[in-house]
Amino acid sequence: MENNIENFDYTITHVGDLKFEAVLPNGELKECGDNLLNILKYTYFDNLEHPPIGWSTTREQLMKDYLPKLIAEILNGKIPNEN
Repeated sequence: MENNIENFDYTITHVGDLKFEAVLPNGELKECGDNLLNILKYTYFDNLEHPPIGWSTTREQLMKDYLPKLIAEILNGKIPNEN
């Protein structure tokens, strides 16, 4: 397997109580940490306490949805630009 991050997609699924698990390409199951949880909440669930159990996305789709939202908010001054 190549170490290129673009080729490293995985599925992220809500398993309940705002806990998410990622199924890696090799089939390994990992609990998602706080950083990924915050990205998911920011991107998809700002107005929801809990997404539906079984809701899922891929890393690739998450980045397609997250990055434009983040960049727009930086450019609009909603999020401070550290540079």
